[in-house]
Amino acid sequence: MRFLSIAVMLSFQMLQLVVKTSSTITFALRKLQKEISFLSYEPTENVDAYAAIDLDQRSIIARTSLETEVGMDQAKQIYTKGSFSQSYASLKVNSVGGGLSTEILAGSDVSGIAYGDGSRVGGFIMKNAKVENTELMVQYDVGTNCFVGGNPNPEKSGCFAKSGTIVVDGQSITYTYNLLGDTFNSQSIQRLNMSQKTAVSTAYSDYSGTYDYNNQWILAALNGASTRFPNSMVDFDFGNFGLEGRAASVRWGTVGMNVWGYVSSKLEEAAESCNDDQALRDWDQAVAVYTGSMAKTEGNTGYLLYTLAQVECNNFGTCIKDKNDIADVNSKVFENFVLGKGHVTKNECANAKKSVKRIQALMKVPLIQQVLRMTYALDNNDDYQETVQGQAAAFAASILPSLHKCKDASAISVYNDLAPGKGPSASYEVIKFALERTYDCLEITCADVGGLLDTDPAGTKYLKGAEPCDYIKSPVLSPASSPSTPSTDSVLLPSKNNLDSSVSKNGFIIGIAIGITALVATVLFITVAKHKREIEFATDNSAGGIHKTSDLDLVEVSENQVPEII
Repeated sequence: MRFLSIAVMLSFQMLQLVVKTSSTITFALRKLQKEISFLSYEPTENVDAYAAIDLDQRSIIARTSLETEVGMDQAKQIYTKGSFSQSYASLKVNSVGGGLSTEILAGSDVSGIAYGDGSRVGGFIMKNAKVENTELMVQYDVGTNCFVGGNPNPEKSGCFAKSGTIVVDGQSITYTYNLLGDTFNSQSIQRLNMSQKTAVSTAYSDYSGTYDYNNQWILAALNGASTRFPNSMVDFDFGNFGLEGRAASVRWGTVGMNVWGYVSSKLEEAAESCNDDQALRDWDQAVAVYTGSMAKTEGNTGYLLYTLAQVECNNFGTCIKDKNDIADVNSKVFENFVLGKGHVTKNECANAKKSVKRIQALMKVPLIQQVLRMTYALDNNDDYQETVQGQAAAFAASILPSLHKCKDASAISVYNDLAPGKGPSASYEVIKFALERTYDCLEITCADVGGLLDTDPAGTKYLKGAEPCDYIKSPVLSPASSPSTPSTDSVLLPSKNNLDSSVSKNGFIIGIAIGITALVATVLFITVAKHKREIEFATDNSAGGIHKTSDLDLVEVSENQVPEII
């Protein structure tokens, strides 16, 4: 199956959509409710509650797709407060003495009666509760229909009843409960925390001047404002976009920065501490958030990094046909997930760090593919929709800190071409060159990234000028074609029989001469265009902005209906 075409614009064209605190709480690990693997990876603990963060992302996509200020505000509530991941209740204890009569330990099982239909509701105590405490924090079991938090359409049917009795490890406790006021989420996309000691946080700080780079970027997009980074040279002014562009920026920035940064940081923390319960917990959580709750059981469907890689492998010819079309990136990432967990378990910290480094490099590939694909649409197809500009800006912002670390001139070129309001003047040749000269530093290859395919049914042709960087081109050049329409101007993928054996010696020499001339002209064009844009950047200190998301058709469905990717 191919997820192709610029028409889908990597909206994960998901959507028939439902328009439906960082916690400082510590708690003991809960016993497994069920063990479900993430593709080839078997978690040590049940981390389904972490994987459910993809449902928050789904809701953010739905709300921003309305392209209204109300929708943006609703998305902000979900972004900051959460909705579907790790829901918990704060129950007020009723007792004669004013509090608990005995201490209750974190991890203790809890059962009670549901608000909706009187069925049983399960959960567990989140933190130790001492004698005379008047409050109990109970995290709901995964799959319980109690989703309030920042949800604009709260789902209360699976929450505890407003008052009644819960049973905690055999002890009956009476309580009262404000469903809307006292139901929260331990996790949200904003609270996908990254330690300031990790490489990704350091890169964010080195680039923008703040560790909070990703969060400030998303909030500025939600509010239609400009970022106010200490390094003002890399500010993004979302005032250059309308609602469409801001919405696109939010939808893809959350995946490319918040989710990406969390996964990267959690793996680093696991490899650093190594061979303890927390290290394994961190590793499992990173895998869960990389994959999401939907992709882990439904393959290519989903909203997070796994699905991003699957979509782009179809666009860049990097799916593995004899492995059920899994993206080469995903195949290698999961190999290292499994390998790295083994190293952590055996206290092989140095080897665990090598696995982390390889995963981090591979995770940059879909970000680069997105930047290339959106820039191609802007430059070669003159597709200036804010949707395209916003999407390009979001993924540019996601990769810019890494580019800055490797080669600042490349970061400058990408920022200056794809900042909000500058997308229509972007040069694909400049962006491609700027990215490719960082591949060695990023520890990826031309083969990892691939080339942008034409949309012919067989998927056997690259678009002109969008071939892999190690691809040997035909000596005869022709105009580039649209990625949304099959064209005879595309370049055939490498073949042992590309040259006709009947070509004469003179014709062959002439062909080589034409090819060399065209190559020299192309290099000169890239050099001049790049130099021109870097001069423009040096004389223009205005901030860049965020691009737009794809146009998505929003269909109202039941709050309990799970949307599917088209």
